[in-house]
Amino acid sequence: MNHKQKAATSKGSWLATLMLFLYAVSFSFAYISLETGTGALILFATVKFTMILVKLLSGNKLHYSEWIGLIIAFSGFVYFVLLSLTSPSLTGFVLMTVAGIAWGFYTLKGRASKAPLNDTLTK
Repeated sequence: MNHKQKAATSKGSWLATLMLFLYAVSFSFAYISLETGTGALILFATVKFTMILVKLLSGNKLHYSEWIGLIIAFSGFVYFVLLSLTSPSLTGFVLMTVAGIAWGFYTLKGRASKAPLNDTLTK
């Protein structure tokens, strides 16, 4: 099957498209009131915690090394947040958290995709 045939048979995903849109919009507005480092920290932590939570809620169990990694990562997140001289704006924090959750779900939705770009397109 060539590239054009794959594109024609792609189903597309409204959920993936919605998650990507939600990520982009909330990310863009969050950075109006957040510093770059703070925003990145919130975003990446939220993405990982979203994906781990979905894994746990779907009945999968974490290996002990994954629990140790999660505890270390969460401790580092708390440590860096506590070191911050200024706390982030609540609006920016909430928007970046929404962006992270949307990105996490977008990533999970696209995990099994054979043609991610085509599957994100809706027709």
